[in-house]
Amino acid sequence: MYSMSDNIRQFRKAKGLTQKEFGNLIGQSKQTVWKYEHGAVVNIKYSTIIKMCQVFGCSPNELLGWG
Repeated sequence: MYSMSDNIRQFRKAKGLTQKEFGNLIGQSKQTVWKYEHGAVVNIKYSTIIKMCQVFGCSPNELLGWG
């Protein structure tokens, strides 16, 4: 089972997005996406998680590594 940070990186790469492109889609900076992918941010806003799921086409459970 992967952590949320691993899942964010894997889903982003699977979509062929750079950190900057992904950040633009979810309203965050490239630096913030880097922090998400490296586990430096542990309390991501629910609204941001929902935006990520919309981009990735996954459920919050899948993104969080719960399912």
